Amino acid sequence: QPKSRCQISFMSRSYLALRTNASKSRWLRGFLCFNGNDGKSFQHQTGPTTLERYGLRCWYHNPKQPQQRPTTQHLLLLQLRTMSTEEPPTKKAKVVPTGWESHTLNASEAIMKADEGRFFSDLSEESVSVIQGIGPMASRVLEALKVKTVGDLAKYKYFLIARALKTMAETETKGGRPEGSVMNVDRAVDKDFEPKSLQEIVDAPVSALEGLTEAADELFKDLGVKTIGDLGEFKYCRWAEAMVKLGEFEQKKTVAERKAEKELRRLS
Repeated sequence: QPKSRCQISFMSRSYLALRTNASKSRWLRGFLCFNGNDGKSFQHQTGPTTLERYGLRCWYHNPKQPQQRPTTQHLLLLQLRTMSTEEPPTKKAKVVPTGWESHTLNASEAIMKADEGRFFSDLSEESVSVIQGIGPMASRVLEALKVKTVGDLAKYKYFLIARALKTMAETETKGGRPEGSVMNVDRAVDKDFEPKSLQEIVDAPVSALEGLTEAADELFKDLGVKTIGDLGEFKYCRWAEAMVKLGEFEQKKTVAERKAEKELRRLS
C-alpha cells in the first residue's frame, strides 16, 4: 500500500494534531496524548476515529542517539499506511450466458442470497444453513435430530409421517368410522394413541410419534414446533422437500451443451 509522511503540529506541551497528505489531505479528528514524559505510548482521546482504523504506526527518531529512549523533545515521526474508508469499486465478473436468462422463477425467500442462483438439485447435499431462516441455533437443534443437509430435512421421517397425518385429518368426519373398518396408523404412533382419531393425533405432542421421546419435544419447541400438526406444516421441511423434488425435473445442461449433444446425435 502507498505510504505517506504526516505533518506534526504541537498544540501545547503534551498535545499534537496530525495532518496527512494521504486521502485528500483530511485531518484526523481528535488529539493524541503522551502517556508519561518518555513518549513511549499514546492514547487516542476522541470519537470513533482510531489509530488502527487509519493504519497508523508510531516510532521515534533521534539523529544523535538513535538507540536512546526518546523523550517528548525528540522528533516524532509517524508513518501512515493509506487505508481509504471507501473501498475501490470491484470489477464486475464476466457473466457467462447460461441459456436461462429469459426465466423469471426464483426462491429468494427460501434460499440464502449466496445460493439463490444454484440448481435445486445441487442444494440437496448442502448444509441446512443454506435455507433462509435456519441460523446457528436451529442448525444445532436439527443436527441433534440427525438432520444435517437439505436432503436430510426433505426426507425427515417424522415430518413425512406428520404431514400425512395432518393431510388425512382434514378429511376425517367425527364419528364417521364404519363398522368393521381395519384402517389404522399403529406403527406411526405410540400405543396410547393408536385408538385415537386423526385429529387427536395431530393435536398431540411430537413425542406421540413412535420413536420420539419427550426430549424431542424440548428440541422441537426451540424450532416453534409443539404438536404433530405443527411438524407436518414445518415450513423448512416443506421448502427442503420442494427443492429436492423440483431438482429431479431440472435441465442441467446449458444451451451450448444441448446444442453440441444434438449435433453429435445428428452425426452419429
